[in-house]
Amino acid sequence: LTFSSEVGGKTIRRSYTIASPPSRNSYVEITVKREHDGEFSRFLHDRVSVGDTLRVSGPSGVFTFDEGGADSIVLIAGGVGITALLGMAHALGGCDRPVRFCYAVRSRADAAFADLLRSWLGERFQLFVSEEASRIDIPAVVDAVEPGGELYVCGPIGMLEATQQAWTRSGRA
Repeated sequence: LTFSSEVGGKTIRRSYTIASPPSRNSYVEITVKREHDGEFSRFLHDRVSVGDTLRVSGPSGVFTFDEGGADSIVLIAGGVGITALLGMAHALGGCDRPVRFCYAVRSRADAAFADLLRSWLGERFQLFVSEEASRIDIPAVVDAVEPGGELYVCGPIGMLEATQQAWTRSGRA
């Protein structure tokens, strides 16, 4: 979604990923980290209240999810990539299909929504913390995707490239 608002006498536009489940159509949720130097994030955190009206356009993009699709689902998130997968994880929390969610962060303090994800997914959620020498073995995760399964990934470019390379090496379409 793209938000547009007057902040400090000038119009600011920012885009945010929808974090609510795909099937929710009565309202959408976004996640916004409050950045000290972020004009719009500070505006949203400090000046916007429940019931306020904001100008919004969208959604747009090609990163979509079919809740009733694949036999099994694997989600891989790195850092702020969590926002694009949060709604998917919520939707999958109550399903009986095989689901695996791998979330990589630098430190536990960076693990936004880890407790929430664990409450939705239980043991199907795995947290990998670099500072604790815990890293995702992306080729092993890709190799474990069942035939007919889908994998969704969002995170830093290096993680995306590693996942794409592992997917290609596995001979998958």
